[in-house]
Amino acid sequence: MLDADYCRTPVINRDGDHVAYALVDLDDAPLIQQWAWYRVGDGSYAGRRTKRHDGTWAVLMMHALILGTDDGERPSPGHLATGKRVEVDHRRTNLRAAMRNHNMQNVPARGGSSQHRGVSWDAARCKWRAFYGRAYLGQYSTELEAAEIAASYRREHAPFSID
Repeated sequence: MLDADYCRTPVINRDGDHVAYALVDLDDAPLIQQWAWYRVGDGSYAGRRTKRHDGTWAVLMMHALILGTDDGERPSPGHLATGKRVEVDHRRTNLRAAMRNHNMQNVPARGGSSQHRGVSWDAARCKWRAFYGRAYLGQYSTELEAAEIAASYRREHAPFSID
């Protein structure tokens, strides 16, 4: 299925039911559309089973094939990541090569006491805490102020992070 500058490739589940589309660039569509693609992991990736040179089976990830980093083996030494938290978006503008620790900078807020990443409520002090990983960034009167501090820290120290 074609859209403006990209193609929507069907993604199916184990039962063969269509469950999503993978967005791919028009230039990559002829390569990608040779095979059926399945949801992999949490559903935000597409992959297919492929036979390795030694006869064992592996999962070939669509984004690895598009970036040319996978011949049926797992990407090494790093991992590939989508640059946005968008479901099954494998357009080249949304892909980048990234080590696992870089990709971990791109995790969403966990749904704690704040709607913002790196912010939590300190009930004992009635203040909002800002943090990044183990780095404590201080306490603030408003949630928004703490969120701005945490986002600023991520921009400076976590270049692969997106807000």
